[in-house]
Amino acid sequence: MNTSSTLTTTADRFSDLNLLTVDESSKVPKYLQIVEIIKSDIDNGIFGIGEQVPSINETSAEFYLARDTVEKAYRVLKEKGILSAVKGKGYYVASTGKLCNKRCLLFLNNFNDDKMAFYQSFKSNIPESCEVDVHLFNGDPDQLERDIIANLGSYDNFIIFPHLDAITDGLRRAIAKIPKHKLVFVHREFESCMECSAVITNNRDELYQTLKQITDKCQKYRHFRLVFPDNIYHKEIWEGFADYCLDHSIKFDIKPDLTGVQISTGQLLIIKNDQDLAYVVKYCQAHDLTLGRDVGVICYNDNSLKEVLAGGISVITPDFHQIGQQVADIVMSNDFGKSKGNYKFIRRGSV
Repeated sequence: MNTSSTLTTTADRFSDLNLLTVDESSKVPKYLQIVEIIKSDIDNGIFGIGEQVPSINETSAEFYLARDTVEKAYRVLKEKGILSAVKGKGYYVASTGKLCNKRCLLFLNNFNDDKMAFYQSFKSNIPESCEVDVHLFNGDPDQLERDIIANLGSYDNFIIFPHLDAITDGLRRAIAKIPKHKLVFVHREFESCMECSAVITNNRDELYQTLKQITDKCQKYRHFRLVFPDNIYHKEIWEGFADYCLDHSIKFDIKPDLTGVQISTGQLLIIKNDQDLAYVVKYCQAHDLTLGRDVGVICYNDNSLKEVLAGGISVITPDFHQIGQQVADIVMSNDFGKSKGNYKFIRRGSV
């Protein structure tokens, strides 16, 4: 297949294939749709081993796509061993075998609403042919270490949310065994894995900036209280909160939970755990305090219950939908590196 007219003839012959057009409304990136189109043509025998496929320019013109988009698709096919490039001539089919499905292993601390949002976003931005397995480690570094060791060599990518109670030397050694090009961290990276890919959310800076953006909405509150468990992951959040309050001359304190704590008018509470949220709601009901008027509440991370509880609970949360898209792009493009995850604020009746 050497000319544009031949490409058009080929397209006409297989115009009934679902994958032969690029779906503008699809969440799958266009370059990955091109990968699937060429894969389908190879699987259906249109291009045999050793045969030339349409050039990047021809495919770009056929599907009205930017040349860079098609070039990215061809690079993926080349990396998979499906196409080979001959300098000065073009691309040829190197294998008629099935394009290997990617297998991804996703390590999560838990499977709450925010992790579900990430997972669904990630899945919707990769082809259906990709397999994604999820392992839960419940904050236990020993469990994560065992799962990594048991699955080395079985997956194309390892994606880790390192929400850990502690970091052990054994876990560091296990993670070091994963090839850097297969490893993606979400939210933070290990100090021993600086060369791997990551979507990093700077919890300190993001919390500070988010609070700064909503300063005008919180002026009526005289005392800010952060209620977050004391562990390694929350250190950055504590620091960002304290920096904001000090810079804005706001009275504040930080507590690991609300057990036995009194709540009074004029307080703004930023809360991590649902049990502390329940305590606040019940305390306010018992002491005739109204959320959003007498006491402000902002929760960290969202779920469907917070949308309706007590007139709606405001939330500060990493944008897990965006992060899922970013991780999918890293995994599917093999374009390894670092990208930045962002926070967002959702205002409801509690502030």
